[in-house]
Amino acid sequence: MRALFPDAIGLLVAETVLPQGPSDGKIEEGDMLLKVNGEYVNRFIRLEEILDDSVGGEVRVLLQRGSDEREALISVGDKHAITPDRYVQVCGARFNTLSYQLARAYNVPAKGVYVCEQAGTLNLCVI
Repeated sequence: MRALFPDAIGLLVAETVLPQGPSDGKIEEGDMLLKVNGEYVNRFIRLEEILDDSVGGEVRVLLQRGSDEREALISVGDKHAITPDRYVQVCGARFNTLSYQLARAYNVPAKGVYVCEQAGTLNLCVI
């Protein structure tokens, strides 16, 4: 990788793997990305372009985990399809489906209901 990208200062490293997401069980935190669809990748912008072009399909990734190289086939979903675009209001409280962004922040599966605003008789207490 140093020979291919002499000016680079690092590689892309998996920081978070969403539970029950398409990479769960295939990528682990700390894995270093070497190739995507046969192309060496060391910048997020290029990775993002490949993923955008592959929405609804799959990408083959080559990872380095410790001293081992591993290949994985990963489905690429549409983030816009799982982004909440409406909510339900009941007794002043608002609910929507859990967004990818919140699921990533809390490291939980991107599914279920999220109380986005508590109010009225549904004022919840979290301990």
